[in-house]
Amino acid sequence: MAPDVLVKSIMRLVPYVGLISLLGCSSGGGVAPGGTIRRPATIEFSSHVADFIVPATAQPNVPFSVSFTTYRGGCDSRSQNDVLTSTMTTEIRSYENERVDEGCLDFLAADVNSVTLTFLAAGTGHVILYGRKDPGSTPLVIDRSVTVAASP
Repeated sequence: MAPDVLVKSIMRLVPYVGLISLLGCSSGGGVAPGGTIRRPATIEFSSHVADFIVPATAQPNVPFSVSFTTYRGGCDSRSQNDVLTSTMTTEIRSYENERVDEGCLDFLAADVNSVTLTFLAAGTGHVILYGRKDPGSTPLVIDRSVTVAASP
């Protein structure tokens, strides 16, 4: 094949290579194609600021709900929220699963998560949400205070 014909053939493929790279997910670093990577969920995306709703007050031994929004794209699926509670602190670690090296649809989904918590004693409680901010995959930690007092 003459060099000029070869160059023209390669140039015809360039738009398709660009399309494939736009639709592909990240490389999995040791995960087989089609596998998944568990990673912290995106709790803040671009101009969508973190939406973490925690009541200002609660009562000891009375369950209450907190909610937050996670964001995911076409390569991502929801995973679980790990919740660790001590007497006056609850840590919520939200996760998502990313499919590796597959073509993905280009969309942004917002998922509302709800967790029911209980503080056992009166005082100042803390609810801490761990996730990440995109673009950039920067770790993000949000701490909200809750005044826990017995009802009058």
